[in-house]
Amino acid sequence: MVSSFSDYPPENLLSGTFFLLLIAYLVRFSTISIKTIDSGFNKISSSYDLLASSFGYSKLQVLTKVHLPILLPTISSATILLFVDIVKELPMTLILRPFNFHTLPVHLYELAEAENLSSIGVPGLILIIICLIPVIILSKGIIKNVRH
Repeated sequence: MVSSFSDYPPENLLSGTFFLLLIAYLVRFSTISIKTIDSGFNKISSSYDLLASSFGYSKLQVLTKVHLPILLPTISSATILLFVDIVKELPMTLILRPFNFHTLPVHLYELAEAENLSSIGVPGLILIIICLIPVIILSKGIIKNVRH
């Protein structure tokens, strides 16, 4: 007998899907990106808006031609922070991941749970390097902005 989607409760249709994992990541990490970009907007003076409107720019043009170039370092910082946090996120990924889907932190967790400690070294080092490269890029950008 073939069952249809109507045979399952709605909450079971989303469990173990990438969509649910994406929604959980958006809810969990939205504060990091919103607060970072909000602090970038707070650094922009209102005189930029007045100057742009005196040139006849619309609000959309002010956003794309004035605010966006000023906010690019802030947006890249927020992206790097999100990337590092999402890469090392384990609890939510373990609970909500699709079946037979393994990320590097999940793989490390499974090796540690199986007490296969001799196999943890290389994946652990890869995870550290994956998280370290964006942090180095971010710190170099911050140092460059401080010097200028």
